[in-house]
Amino acid sequence: MAMSKRKILGTTLGAVAALGLGAFGLASWRASQFQRVEVLETLKGQVIELEAIQQQLEQRRVPEDWKVGAFISTVTLNKALDTLEGAQVKLADFPGATFELLELDASPRSGSTRVGVTLRAFSDDRPHLGVKITGSALLLLRGVQHDADGMDTATFSLSMLEIAPALSWRNFTLRGSRFANQIVSSRATEQVAQGLSFSLPMRVPAVIPLQLDNVATITAGQSFYDLHLKLPPSTIDASFVLAAPISTRQGVWIMGGDRPALTLPTADSLPNDRAELRERVKQLEQVIEGRLSKVRDPAADTALWISRDYGASVFQSFNQLTDEQRRISIRLENPTGYLMERTFKVLGAEGGFSSKLTAGEGTLQVGQVATRWVANEGVHATIPLKASATAQVDSSVHPPRIFGGSRQVNAALAGVASETIDVALGLRAITHGNQQALMMGPVVGCDEINLTLETATEPRLGIRQSLPLTDIPMDGVVLLDTVPREMPRAVSSTNSRLSFVGEPAWISAGWTNPRVEVGDNGYMIRAEFKTAVLAKATAAQPGKPALAAGFKQAWAEQTRPTCAARKPAVVLFNGYDVVETDDIANMARMIMGGGNRPSRLPPRPPR
Repeated sequence: MAMSKRKILGTTLGAVAALGLGAFGLASWRASQFQRVEVLETLKGQVIELEAIQQQLEQRRVPEDWKVGAFISTVTLNKALDTLEGAQVKLADFPGATFELLELDASPRSGSTRVGVTLRAFSDDRPHLGVKITGSALLLLRGVQHDADGMDTATFSLSMLEIAPALSWRNFTLRGSRFANQIVSSRATEQVAQGLSFSLPMRVPAVIPLQLDNVATITAGQSFYDLHLKLPPSTIDASFVLAAPISTRQGVWIMGGDRPALTLPTADSLPNDRAELRERVKQLEQVIEGRLSKVRDPAADTALWISRDYGASVFQSFNQLTDEQRRISIRLENPTGYLMERTFKVLGAEGGFSSKLTAGEGTLQVGQVATRWVANEGVHATIPLKASATAQVDSSVHPPRIFGGSRQVNAALAGVASETIDVALGLRAITHGNQQALMMGPVVGCDEINLTLETATEPRLGIRQSLPLTDIPMDGVVLLDTVPREMPRAVSSTNSRLSFVGEPAWISAGWTNPRVEVGDNGYMIRAEFKTAVLAKATAAQPGKPALAAGFKQAWAEQTRPTCAARKPAVVLFNGYDVVETDDIANMARMIMGGGNRPSRLPPRPPR
């Protein structure tokens, strides 16, 4: 201790020395009492945590048998903790003192993660009065917060396990021993440790938003029109239960899935004997250590595991939506030009025929989805679709004068079609500007739905239109991106009674080199993690909504398949392509009521 390193001058009065030693003894006694209480509480919590980890390892492989998992390496943990070193904090419950964080060092071991803690407390009025505290704490997962951008963020904090205070002062004083005793007896160290939380994104969407509001421009003949595709907003529940974090030598796995069946002791059922609790911790760590060899090491700063079962569950949750929630409405908007505008001659006299779309609407009903796993590709879904639509077509016939006046025909068209398509659950690296993101979402192929709309009466006018599914954008969600985030260091504290003081500092954090591997049982995403402490923010940071919108747009563009040229819309007359038959004059005669005249058209195909 600091006092033992100082020479007590021979001229020091014995009474003063005795008084000082007595005060120091009192402080040491109270420190030992404080240490014993804290160790008891934390040891019981550690026993319960290790019991949970042991049972989890007995029941399931890590990560293969879990729906999702997030891996945080020891390197990443220490990078996060390093951003707190050098900071000074104050406690509302202990005014007049400042606490400086000297060192935080994470060291995962069998089942749990220990953090070496070194801090110094000093009096604001007398900075030479200080208490240096060393010890160890347990790194605990305090909870998972669902952020506004739809992602989960894991929050960690510390729980002191061992505390070893050492007094330091320039001159031995009773005030110094009193200050040290106040620090120890007030549980200030515990409050500081618990308030020093930090968060790391898990980036597994527990709730996936489902919404479509898009306009696709269609070319039909010499006309153009927009199809407004809309799906009412809803959500797909992809939530999961988090299990107790599993610490290995390489880092920490946080697993999620169905609730594991665990039988755990309560704090009240555990003994109050410290030695007995420590022995139980030792035994549990030995058992866990023997099973950790089967835990997968991602060999990366951070990693994300998404199992094939979790990917399939996203589509299964979609199946649970109502028919209305799975029904895309289609509305025709802004029609311009003519489906057909042609001239013809009868007995040397010129006439004309024109037809245009004026209105239309329909629905695209998505049926029950079936999933399968494709090697090296991931989850695929077979999706049945049923389209139905109606449209209004205005046709005009301008025959030669020898046949009399023109005729206007307003015809209602209707039709239905069914198709089954294949959609993959893709995980891809998407580029937006100079940044990258690993995103997850449905990826469509070049499938089309061919829909024929016809009048119900003779002569039958109609239009055959293919609706490429590439015109229906499928949003992807960001799992992680390379955009650095900057935030004030003060946000590391979730305890309102703890505040950072001194010069402000900013923390910059982000991922680099994102990559994905598709295995036999799921997807493994890896990335490196970088962080730094800055004296000030470097530049204005883009907001989460803007980033999300930018990456979603990039996803829609970069996942669009390269398909053959879209089939043009076909104008039909009695089931035949008017362009192919080119019998405009006969068609005009039939529209005018001369359908009893011989037609050069072949027998009409069945409806």
